Amino acid sequence: MRLFFALPAPTELRADLARLLAVVALPGRPAPPEQWHVTLAFAPAWRPAAASAGQACEGMLAELVAACARLPATLDPVAVTGFGAFPTARAARVVWLGFDAAPLQALAGATGVLLGDVSGQRFRAHLTLTRLPSPAPAGVTLDALAAGRVPAVVVFEELVLFRSHLSAHGARHEPLWRAPVR
Repeated sequence: MRLFFALPAPTELRADLARLLAVVALPGRPAPPEQWHVTLAFAPAWRPAAASAGQACEGMLAELVAACARLPATLDPVAVTGFGAFPTARAARVVWLGFDAAPLQALAGATGVLLGDVSGQRFRAHLTLTRLPSPAPAGVTLDALAAGRVPAVVVFEELVLFRSHLSAHGARHEPLWRAPVR
């Protein structure tokens, strides 16, 4: 079971990005706008140790959802830092919009604890715009995106625990729990 906590893109940001992407053609496989989000914590194969069957796993999932009530429900506005690419602009696999990670750090840590995320990976606050099938230069795309307009600051509206369902057509994200962010 693939689970992750995320902050869905707020309405204003979603609209601004949609206008920008109507002008800038993204290469690769663009992420659907309804799935734009900033991932806080990710458990690629969440399997509670005590779960030996589907029912036990669903019971553990219910406990996880109940534990979500303990998460902090406040978050300061977050600065947009610009567009970028992973791993680099010269050999991009992912093109993204970045955010200042500092205001998100505590919430990312708290959600990571709930998912048992002990990966130790550095938190990089970003919203994936497109995935490329093989490493490619993304400089022209990044320049075109940077010439567009997006908000300088974003106010995220909700925190969501998603279950990700993978298929040949891409991922579908099912919300399991959501709470407003103030």
